[in-house]
Amino acid sequence: MIIEGIIETSPMEVISTLVARPDPVQPFTQVQMNALLQAAKRSQHPRRNEAILFFLLDSGVRATELCMLRLKGEARHMWI
Repeated sequence: MIIEGIIETSPMEVISTLVARPDPVQPFTQVQMNALLQAAKRSQHPRRNEAILFFLLDSGVRATELCMLRLKGEARHMWI
């Protein structure tokens, strides 16, 4: 728009440049994921814990968000 003479100054001049930061969250390695799955399988409730682990890994939901989930209806007794 400046080149075409529509505006005199760029509104982008007042915007500071973006700072590139490395991602602080690193994904699990295959070895770490296998260790988590093995620990879930050795737990007191292996099927439940494997399901929880897969849900966390596949969805990206935070553990605190998972803990806030509540089941409704008759299916509730299956998990507890």
